Amino acid sequence: MIIQLGDEEFWKDKSLATKQRMVPIFEHQIEHLKELVPDFKIVSAVVHLDEKSPHCHIVGVPIGRGYKRGMEKQAAKTKVSTQ
Repeated sequence: MIIQLGDEEFWKDKSLATKQRMVPIFEHQIEHLKELVPDFKIVSAVVHLDEKSPHCHIVGVPIGRGYKRGMEKQAAKTKVSTQ
């Protein structure tokens, strides 16, 4: 998953210091994602400020529950992401 703030056109004349001010916003968005989708367990979240626009790569595992076969909890993209 990628969260991006603005686009290339908006950021083309902004300094690195201005881009760094976006880090707390990304942190807030990650916390909000955890609240919205508690069954998406975030494994990694990395902010990139060195490209054309600030963005954050989020890697996680969607956990489905209530399975009758196999383990009760399983990785389940469609069960979690379609909510």
